[in-house]
Amino acid sequence: MVRAVKLQVTPSGSYYNPSQGIFAASSGGSATSPITVAIRRNGGNVALTWSNQAGVTCRVLGKDNYAQTTWADLSGTITTNGSTCMWIMADPTKRSQRFYKIASP
Repeated sequence: MVRAVKLQVTPSGSYYNPSQGIFAASSGGSATSPITVAIRRNGGNVALTWSNQAGVTCRVLGKDNYAQTTWADLSGTITTNGSTCMWIMADPTKRSQRFYKIASP
């Protein structure tokens, strides 16, 4: 599981607010490499990179706050052609936070 943590400062004190996180499950008899996920700002864009298998389809989903129950499909279907997949989103609003998850299919 990968989880981002944000320091929240309120009049009653400070606390760490963890994100929902990214979960991965695998099935089968053989051991697999762990899934790696990275997110970074690149100028006005947000870039997500994750390990994957060639030919697997996935989508990037997002929401603007932790309590929101509906995830929006941000990317449409992505078919990977290698062991690493990257998705870049122009982020002109410069949100202070956004939650992302990678779903397959």
